[in-house]
Amino acid sequence: MTPHPPLEKRVTLRVFPPAAATRSRLAPLFRLVRMIFLAVALGLAFWLAFSAWLARYYVARPALPYSEPAPALDWVTLDEARLTASDGEQIGFWFAPGPTTSTDDTPTVLSLHGNTGDRGAMIPVLKLFHEAGFPTAAITFRAHGDSTGEYNDIGYGGRLDVIAAVAEIERRRPGKPIVIQGSSLGAAAAIYAAADLGPRVKGYILECPFRDITTAVENRLRLTLPWGARQAVEEGLRLLAPAMIPTLEHMQPIRAIAAIPAEIPVLMISGGRDKLATPAESVALHAEIAGHAELHFFEDAGHDLYARHDPARYRSLAVPFVWKAARR
Repeated sequence: MTPHPPLEKRVTLRVFPPAAATRSRLAPLFRLVRMIFLAVALGLAFWLAFSAWLARYYVARPALPYSEPAPALDWVTLDEARLTASDGEQIGFWFAPGPTTSTDDTPTVLSLHGNTGDRGAMIPVLKLFHEAGFPTAAITFRAHGDSTGEYNDIGYGGRLDVIAAVAEIERRRPGKPIVIQGSSLGAAAAIYAAADLGPRVKGYILECPFRDITTAVENRLRLTLPWGARQAVEEGLRLLAPAMIPTLEHMQPIRAIAAIPAEIPVLMISGGRDKLATPAESVALHAEIAGHAELHFFEDAGHDLYARHDPARYRSLAVPFVWKAARR
């Protein structure tokens, strides 16, 4: 019979390391987890902060106020005025009498500038229509140039500026027809104002109009950010913009354009190479009012003033349209 081994040889003792030793071995892992958590938190905070800043950037006044004295022109003397919109904003206004008498039925063309511009940018348009025999007028939108205001919602608030300008033209030339020409932001403001203006305006020339503010922002981000960054910023804007831009839901010309009365003709012009308000956006807008609108493309043009890009072709489209609209 085999004897049992001594007891001390049969018992295996397992000695566990102290807790301090375990923590010491795991310390690098804990530091890595903390660093990852901190990096994610900082990245999330930066993403939200940048998205919030960008949302406010798009509706902030693009430049400090500056003076806009009427320039000395060899073809007309501009009459300056200050208009007060219905919400109290002060709007810069120029009026150029036509080469014919102010008692005839010649229509007045009101020109509306694009985003970050001012009424001085519309001088090529004013000159073209003046040479065609029309009195002309132009405004500087709120939050631009010498007009008051800090909130630039890309035309929605500007509809009140358009309405004020129409009222001023009616005061100067009572009973005479008015046609509105607007570019980009100006086109959007004209579209937004149409529901209130009704038959007071006889026609609209809408140049490089954008479909809605979301598409407009996406187009600009596409030109400035790489793919992954663009998607991240777009998601941040979708999350924060509704809370930070009070008029966001209204900034959609595609929903407002049908308010242009069916009896009012519309001339739409788009640049074939426009990457800010694409040809597809003009097609979509035109589809909403196809029964009383015509759409033309300047195939080699981008986001531009078409009266400056190709004056001869622009004149051949716009001048007959103004006469036709005024005589309806």
